Amino acid sequence: MPEIDWEKQWEMHAKGFDKGLLTLSIPGYGDIRLKPGPGFGDLSHATTRLSLDLMTEYVKGREVIDIGCGSGILSLAASAMGAKNVVGIDIDSGAIGHSIENQKLNEMTNIVFLFPEDFLTPPSSPMMVMNMIRSEQVQAWEALSQLHRLNGTIITSGILTEDSEKYLAKTEEWGWRLVKTKTEDGWSAFVFMTE
Repeated sequence: MPEIDWEKQWEMHAKGFDKGLLTLSIPGYGDIRLKPGPGFGDLSHATTRLSLDLMTEYVKGREVIDIGCGSGILSLAASAMGAKNVVGIDIDSGAIGHSIENQKLNEMTNIVFLFPEDFLTPPSSPMMVMNMIRSEQVQAWEALSQLHRLNGTIITSGILTEDSEKYLAKTEEWGWRLVKTKTEDGWSAFVFMTE
């Protein structure tokens, strides 16, 4: 397969992409920057914007777990929003590499990016974020059994609004209590509490 020109892709689709970098302003912190690359998360999609919007209320001072970290955008934003520590998890080596590049670019030292099998000791009461389509969320959550017994906050995005009822039935099976819903452009995002 031909190599993908990530800079061209991000230039065409990413809001805020200029001079080879995407810039995201975080109130109270300033700007974070991202290099183009294979990890999902460049502000062009409503699901990323929804996640960022919902995170602002729940991140400060918390241990954050970004499940399916992609480009690292939500991990970087969590750090900028005042997270104590952040763990970004992904199954894709390209995404992990892309996230690490973005972490170095922003000189953020309270973030670590890992494969799921390397994430052995989760914090006891984290704020978790997952921005993936429904089927990927189900697969990721069921694979990360070490997170199932934790009490915390979970922000999810990537759910088509028309699939919300089926998705919420699944989260109820997992014991998540719905706190908030937000929608944009046919996509839904949620805040849950686990107890």
